[in-house]
Amino acid sequence: MEADVSPAFSMDGPYDCQACGACCVAVGPVAVQPHDTQVPRRRTRSVRRMVGFASFEADLGVRCMKADDGRCGALVGQPGSRVACGIYDRRPSVCAEFQPGSGYCLEARASARARFSA
Repeated sequence: MEADVSPAFSMDGPYDCQACGACCVAVGPVAVQPHDTQVPRRRTRSVRRMVGFASFEADLGVRCMKADDGRCGALVGQPGSRVACGIYDRRPSVCAEFQPGSGYCLEARASARARFSA
């Protein structure tokens, strides 16, 4: 691993999610399904006319988390250092179901390594 890349983005376990945050910055818009009623609406936006979402999804009530510079608006802290979810108890189901070490996790880590390497 390069010396200028955070070990938090390591492709080998153990996976410390609170030191990583790659899934919150590297997977694109986080979908919020209509059944995710626990997610504060002010933290979301419409998916209408968004790349990656079909128009019927907006009609069905699908929304996505607001993002700041490509990172989830609920992410607190610095990816690769120390992070937390600002709405952890109310996060979307897709986030709750995300598994550390899964293929999606490793893909996000690889993307974060490329994005945050000096």
